[in-house]
Amino acid sequence: MDTVELSDRAVCPACTQLGAGGYVSFESDLRLAFACPSCRKLVWIDGA
Repeated sequence: MDTVELSDRAVCPACTQLGAGGYVSFESDLRLAFACPSCRKLVWIDGA
């Protein structure tokens, strides 16, 4: 199951703007992305 978590105080990993955004996790292949309204793109977060 994929999940979405919304936050009103998040920092975009691409543009580093503080504001609202959403984290999207894709559990089928363990990917995580951040939906940024400031830079208007889906930013993939590197895994450890």
